[in-house]
Amino acid sequence: VLLKLFNDCIGERLVVVMAFFLGAINNFLYGVARTKGTIFVAVVVGSFAGMSFPTISAIKANNVDVSEQGRVQGALYSVSSLASGVGP
Repeated sequence: VLLKLFNDCIGERLVVVMAFFLGAINNFLYGVARTKGTIFVAVVVGSFAGMSFPTISAIKANNVDVSEQGRVQGALYSVSSLASGVGP
């Protein structure tokens, strides 16, 4: 629900920037958390970071030919899976 609203208001590229920025704040909050309250705030902030992948998928799908969309989505999911396995 919020993703559509943000895309309409600020555009796809700024949604990705905002999601990455909030993801960085989320990781920072996890690092400095001393109370459960800080963890809960980090979870709320981090939930907005999840908007990046669907938005990136939409940007990529809108910028390639219809016959190439499956290949692009497959590559995007492959990179995401690899990053999840290698990264934190």
